Amino acid sequence: MKLTRISRAVILFIIYKYRPHGYELMKLIAKISNGLLTPGPGTIYPLLFLLKKRGLIREVSEEGDRKKRYEVTQHGVEFLKEILPSLKGALLNFLDVIDYFEKNEVSG
Repeated sequence: MKLTRISRAVILFIIYKYRPHGYELMKLIAKISNGLLTPGPGTIYPLLFLLKKRGLIREVSEEGDRKKRYEVTQHGVEFLKEILPSLKGALLNFLDVIDYFEKNEVSG
C-alpha cells in the first residue's frame, strides 16, 4: 500500500466523522495528530480536489453556512471498508515498533 493511499484514507476517515470545510480539516488533522501534521492550504485543497474528482467525497452546502463542507460518498465508504483491515493492521504494527523502542530506549 502506498503512503499516499494511507494518507488519503486517514483524511477520508476524518471527513467521514466530521464533515469539515477545508480550513476546519487542516485544524482537525493538526489536533488529531497532536500537532505532528500541520498541512496548509497548498496540501489540503489539491487533495480535496483529487478526492472529489475520484468520486470519494462531495461538497455539501448547508443553509446559513457559506463555507463548503465535504462528506464521503458511497464510493468513498466502499473504499474505506476495503482498506480498513490493512490500515488497522499497519497502525497496530507501527504501534508495536514504537512500543519496542519505548521499552528498550526510553525506559532503559
